[in-house]
Amino acid sequence: MCVFVIVSVSLVLLMISLTIKDKRVSRRLKAIPGPKGWPIVGNVGLKPEIFPKYLKEIGDAYGSIFQLQILGKTFIVIQCPRILKEVFENDEQCVNRPNYFFSQNVFCGKDLAFGDFDEHRQKLKELLLNIMYKTPDFREVTRQGIICVMKTFCTDIVKTKGRNFNPDVPMKTFLCDCFQLLIGKTLPESNPDHGMMWDLCDWLYRLIDPNVDSTLRMFPFLRFLPGKCGHIYRKSIEARDKVFRIIFDEHKATYQHGTIRGLLDVCFKTQMDEKERTGCTWLTDDYIKGLMSDILLAGMTELLKAHRLYLLLMIQHPECQKKAQNEIDTVLGMNAPALEDFDKLPYLQATIMECLRYTSQTPLAIPHKCNTDVVIDGYLIKKDTVIIPNLWGIHHDDNTWGDPWNYRPERFLDENGKLIPEDHSLYKAFIPFSIGPRRCPGEKFSRMRLFLCLTTLLQGFTFLPPEDEQLPSPDPRLYTTRYPMYEPQFECRAIPRQILPTNRHAQSCK
Repeated sequence: MCVFVIVSVSLVLLMISLTIKDKRVSRRLKAIPGPKGWPIVGNVGLKPEIFPKYLKEIGDAYGSIFQLQILGKTFIVIQCPRILKEVFENDEQCVNRPNYFFSQNVFCGKDLAFGDFDEHRQKLKELLLNIMYKTPDFREVTRQGIICVMKTFCTDIVKTKGRNFNPDVPMKTFLCDCFQLLIGKTLPESNPDHGMMWDLCDWLYRLIDPNVDSTLRMFPFLRFLPGKCGHIYRKSIEARDKVFRIIFDEHKATYQHGTIRGLLDVCFKTQMDEKERTGCTWLTDDYIKGLMSDILLAGMTELLKAHRLYLLLMIQHPECQKKAQNEIDTVLGMNAPALEDFDKLPYLQATIMECLRYTSQTPLAIPHKCNTDVVIDGYLIKKDTVIIPNLWGIHHDDNTWGDPWNYRPERFLDENGKLIPEDHSLYKAFIPFSIGPRRCPGEKFSRMRLFLCLTTLLQGFTFLPPEDEQLPSPDPRLYTTRYPMYEPQFECRAIPRQILPTNRHAQSCK
């Protein structure tokens, strides 16, 4: 009995000590600033025209880290590259995601981008990186394919004969062909299902819209009922099933072990090898389908926006277009660009980097969620708090960039005309692909493809404003509110140049 009393008293004293310690720690932590909202609903009543712009304005008033309260839930917004690096890159406590309805109900919770960063998703990311950067057969197949697709792309532009045309039309065909090559299942343009991947992307982006996703997350039964949310969900499932049936199922049925036609074949090979070695595999068909969907959703749509906005900026800034063309002519002459030319064209690279910074086409990246309580820059962030990285605010910070609303590629060049090093303060603040373990695994792959395509376009054509039509402004402050950010559509003209590329590496295109 005496021992029991002693132990009980000790436990009570320990709890009192820990409570006092927690209170002392709490006193040392700063209160997170942020705008006061309405009772109960918090900041939910605020409907700004452009949400990233609105968040930047709050950050300008309250600091680089602030909070919003929406229906009793706390959201932390960060728009400082140093703090973002500390949180996302050096802290494994903030690598998970908020719950997304579409991730669980469309991708079966097996996609890479929108789920928690568990053991399987770490393996999935490692697999994707190995496929894109360390698998010679895959790299060669996609390289040769891209050469042929680029040739067709340029031919389609030549057919416009200097007349007004919407660049989205040939770009969508080009990117659809590119990603079919990437996956390994190609369809001719004459096939009525050629554009089905764009249909899938369009419906998924409607489903991802926070208004739709949050509604279905709170009231999941709505997916079975008439109405906007149910309609979007069912059309998304219909588009998903069509792509999976024609691309995935048919491709797997014709797979021959050891033959690499694209990314899916490498996944199938990995799956079969592991089954033969251990009798089972973590890489199920659902994980492969989730990875394929991530690549289509992120890769195709983001590259389309980047190509579109880059051309718009080149037309609006003809002096930059001319300078990039002069560099291409001097370095490449009549040779078509190759990956080994990447470091030889610093100004061209700077124009692309400045496009990604200036437009910030994925302004809020994908939000993170805290796994546990964590202290960030002197602030206590509670478990399950959602953290929103405002990349749009970081890329348009006056103190960092000086003139953030001017398109000025030279900011990424040193006094000798070379790209600034990665440890330069501006390079550290350049994070269009996010940061940390959840950083886009296809960043290098996407930047290389952007480089090849845009270099080829500027080498072969001069892009001009449309005749008798007004060209829209590229200013991202004017973008519409369609999620995630919908940039302006426009028409332009493409005039073939005297210097036309000839390929140094291509085999004949079949």
